Amino acid sequence: MTFNVEMQSRDGGTIRLALSGRLEAMGTQSFHSACRRLLSDVGRSDVVLDLRGLSYIDSGGIGALMVMHDQAQTEGRSLALANCSGDVIKVLKLLNLHRVLNLV
Repeated sequence: MTFNVEMQSRDGGTIRLALSGRLEAMGTQSFHSACRRLLSDVGRSDVVLDLRGLSYIDSGGIGALMVMHDQAQTEGRSLALANCSGDVIKVLKLLNLHRVLNLV
């Protein structure tokens, strides 16, 4: 299965990106490229990643989310993860990342 990132909506100071498929180590480069491309022309908008369509995440995918989280903080943006599916939320909680990342 492939991985996809697309702009779902832009509402004022917030941009919502929808992730779908499997976020695996092999796809992290395309994840970062797609996010940079989509976020490059929206100023300092806050970011919500809608994970409803994400069916799987591995350690490389978790690392990619953490890099994006750190980058958002450096740029003065907030980053939130919305609609985490059962398996994805299990992984985030197992790693105690639900205490670090903003889950909405």
